[in-house]
Amino acid sequence: MTLNNTIEGSGVAGADLSAVLAELNPGTSRQVTIIINDIQRRQVQERTMVQERRLNDGHPRLRAMRAEIDTLASNLKEATEASLGVVQDRLNILADQDEEVREQMAQFPELESEMATLEAQIQIDLQSRQFILSQLYQARITRGAAAPYVDVLDPATGASPMPGPGRVAVVLGGLLGLILGVGAAFFLEYLDRTVRTSSDVESLLGIPVLGVIPSLRRLDDDVEGAAAMAGRGRPLVVAMDPLDPAAEAYRNLRMNLMFMSSDEEPIRTVLFSSPGPSEGKSTTAVNFAVMLAQQGQRVLLIDADLRRPSLHRALDLLREPGLTNLLIGDAEPRETVRPNVLPNLDFLPSGPFPPNPSELLNSKTMVRLIEEFEGRYDQVIIDSPPVLAVTDSAILSVHTDGVVIVLRSGEKEQRAAERAVGQLRRLGVRVFGAVLNAVSTANPDESYYLQYYCSYTPTGTATQNGWERLREGMSKVKFFD
Repeated sequence: MTLNNTIEGSGVAGADLSAVLAELNPGTSRQVTIIINDIQRRQVQERTMVQERRLNDGHPRLRAMRAEIDTLASNLKEATEASLGVVQDRLNILADQDEEVREQMAQFPELESEMATLEAQIQIDLQSRQFILSQLYQARITRGAAAPYVDVLDPATGASPMPGPGRVAVVLGGLLGLILGVGAAFFLEYLDRTVRTSSDVESLLGIPVLGVIPSLRRLDDDVEGAAAMAGRGRPLVVAMDPLDPAAEAYRNLRMNLMFMSSDEEPIRTVLFSSPGPSEGKSTTAVNFAVMLAQQGQRVLLIDADLRRPSLHRALDLLREPGLTNLLIGDAEPRETVRPNVLPNLDFLPSGPFPPNPSELLNSKTMVRLIEEFEGRYDQVIIDSPPVLAVTDSAILSVHTDGVVIVLRSGEKEQRAAERAVGQLRRLGVRVFGAVLNAVSTANPDESYYLQYYCSYTPTGTATQNGWERLREGMSKVKFFD
């Protein structure tokens, strides 16, 4: 070891202990480091005695200090040799381990050859197994083909006549079926929560039924006539076929509503609405307006449904300009009102779709327009959105004489109809009544009136088809001057 050689050659004083400490391996014994530090500390004390205190070599303290340094040097040599022995032992152990690893590596080729042999044997065994299984399946198929197709489990016996049902059983079965049928009918009636008849309207809503409108029939028996009406939306029943049973139902609606008007409380502005969409309020409003116009009154029909307007399609007119343009001050009434779309009937379409329909309908401009139209026309008919869907109808109803609620028979829930009427009543709006729309002639509660409408036709028209009756009706009504 270099440190021992240096100490033996030149002594501790000639050795660079600081360099030795810096080069020591981290695995070196800690005792070596401690002894070197002690030697360095005493060498510093020795130099201090010689240089500062001027002690000569024969001074007892200096001699004692050098004796301690020599002792520590001897200890350092022993510690170094001990550490070297430990390192040598480790080297011997590592050499033995290296020899064992080399011996094991020498056995690898033999083990690899043995593993390759085992893998080849496994492949041979797998192939043998597949071959045996295929032979087994073939043997099973052969055995199944050789077996008989039918096995007789029990011999057949002769047939014996079956006794017929007794009269009592037939009667009991009929009674049971009748009871079950009646019970099912009552149960289904109990589950039905829709408004179906006039009595439902009067008992649930507490308002009169102003009209019962039957389901509108499609006048498409004539292909040529149906093609002529391809561009229209809802049919104008009153104008197209005045003899249709639905037209007579609208006349009944006009009569009931006009009888509610008096000199003290005249009805000038009527709002048509419904609890929900697709209940026929727009069809009812336009046919009611046509009916009033045929009576000789000056009528203005307003499409106030600014969200989903439809009256312009029924009248085959443009939607713009219209009510929206009037409310924002973009047009004048003479520019937006379509005069004489039918005799005595003017029409105000909805106009472009606004971003704020409720605010426009609740403006002072809308109130002023209604007052202005009431002064120019005998009747103002307004078609509005559904009551429960948006607030537009509730806002408009406050500025009219009253509201007519249109209910589709058999489809509108009772709770929805009650909520719609209750909402209008809370606003102090007068609800004239309800129109029961799309009533089927199979409805037992309304069948008498509807069958009367359908059967009571002028002589010579009962056997005509739809378009023939339309042509005859149009020939009897003057639409334009």
